[in-house]
Amino acid sequence: MSKSVRATFAYPTTRVGGGFLDPADIEGCAVGMRVVGAPTFTELEVVPYPAMEFVQTDLSPGMYEFSFLCVLKNGLRSATQVVRSILILDDSPPDSIKNVVLTVE
Repeated sequence: MSKSVRATFAYPTTRVGGGFLDPADIEGCAVGMRVVGAPTFTELEVVPYPAMEFVQTDLSPGMYEFSFLCVLKNGLRSATQVVRSILILDDSPPDSIKNVVLTVE
């Protein structure tokens, strides 16, 4: 059974150097995803500012990591990505009983 993951986030209000970050300069939040253990993230979408939510649908059971980076209109991105992981459990019904043998007694 596939599941969906909803991520909510907040945009920064300052720059790395400590200066004010004008919200008008923000393009959005780049969201990436990978299966835990994969070498790189695949960028899924840049959520347009001011939206602060992302939904990924159709995920199979497993462990996933999501990355989040603030993207400015001039192309600059956050110096470090925020990474969060989530485990999607397999909550499907059990498989059939196996190796049933009938004998007459």
